[in-house]
Amino acid sequence: MSFPFLKKLKADEWFDCCTLALMLMGMLLFRTLCFLALICLLIRVLLVGKIKEKRQKLKENTIVLSVLLSLFVLHVVGLLWTANLQAGWLELYHKIAFLIIPLGVCIISPLKKNILRWLFYFYIAAIFVGTVVGITRYLTQDFPDLRTLIPYASNIRFAVNICFAIAAMSVITYRKRQFKVTILLFPFIVWFVFYMIITQSITGICILCVLAGVSLMYLCFKNRNKISLIVSGILLLLLLGFTFWTTREAISYFNCQQIDNKPLKTHTINGNSYNAFTNDNFIENGHYVNQYVCMEELERAWSQRTGLRIDDLSKGTEGHFAYRDLLVRYLNSKRLTKDSAGIMVLSCQDIENVKAGFANVAYVEKFSLRPRLYKTFFEFERYWHEGYVKDGSLVKRIELCKNAATVIRDYPVAGVGTGDANDVMNAYLSKKSNRNQFNTHDPHNYFFFIGVEFGMVGIAVLGLFL
Repeated sequence: MSFPFLKKLKADEWFDCCTLALMLMGMLLFRTLCFLALICLLIRVLLVGKIKEKRQKLKENTIVLSVLLSLFVLHVVGLLWTANLQAGWLELYHKIAFLIIPLGVCIISPLKKNILRWLFYFYIAAIFVGTVVGITRYLTQDFPDLRTLIPYASNIRFAVNICFAIAAMSVITYRKRQFKVTILLFPFIVWFVFYMIITQSITGICILCVLAGVSLMYLCFKNRNKISLIVSGILLLLLLGFTFWTTREAISYFNCQQIDNKPLKTHTINGNSYNAFTNDNFIENGHYVNQYVCMEELERAWSQRTGLRIDDLSKGTEGHFAYRDLLVRYLNSKRLTKDSAGIMVLSCQDIENVKAGFANVAYVEKFSLRPRLYKTFFEFERYWHEGYVKDGSLVKRIELCKNAATVIRDYPVAGVGTGDANDVMNAYLSKKSNRNQFNTHDPHNYFFFIGVEFGMVGIAVLGLFL
């Protein structure tokens, strides 16, 4: 696809195109590029273009500029009641983008439609490059860490951008209804959805489900033509299919069954007693994890097969856990007894999986959402029965958001001030009995973080800013 208009752009328009393209690349693939783009945007504000024209644009966009600058101004004002002024100034430095970007946006706006169209295709191309890099690393590594498939980029931020790209391309395809546009964009939509399934992006899949649900309601109640009915029918089938599959997996995971539905055995085939089973309700893959465990035989059999001690730590990408815990869960996931007989049934690949830190045979499945789904089930199962959050990203964030909500409750109006959020949240978290299970106090939610810093005033300003 050619863009002949690019040859006719003025110098400042070329500068704007390159700056925004750099910003897109940094946002998606390499964060350092965002810093360079901010420098370019600052140069654009101060040095590039006629001063008179820039003043006129800022004057024309006074209301918009005021709203966009409100978040940065709030951080400046928040220094008045902060206790940690040094941290406050550092926080203000980190928020400098909320000063530069609004000024830059107002000065370079409005962009020509041709430039916006070019930037959109550049955005899609940058995401596509990222997915190719991610898939390549996924296929060429034995046990890839799905969170770092794209180096130097946040996996969640990348997934959210994929969702935005899919939504934008879907709207364009639906509204244009041109064969050329459909042929161009539809393969990217399919590829991006495929990428999120392959990389087990639960966040991205959930966002897509919400977007599909909203689109379905819009098509059913707003537009009732033939195309809308076909699209809404496809969306409905996809949502029902995903819901049915998820429900079936949940029932299979949490509905506990005895091995082979036979009466409970008390001894292994070697005559050793199984450890006392206290019915602790630890369920995984449809079986009680701590049922049919003979730790004596596990220690001996594991050492014979691997030459490793059962208390050694694994060194895989899944984390550093004792083989003792990994073995019990892995054998349980294969519906085997946790004794020497179970160890001997394991294949060489199973042994390597345990060494790599995998606690469930489902975790090693490729081209499937089941590994991420089962990890989420495990997080909530341990959270519900034991309040355990250490190895669970989702439940840990729930607890950290609760912690932040407690701070907001105690400082409801104006919060704790710029720079004090980390200190206060950490102090509140230290009072919890399970404090040692957290390696951070950050709730990973900007609404909660702003609420801690500036209370309900801050949340209102953030909503206005967005």
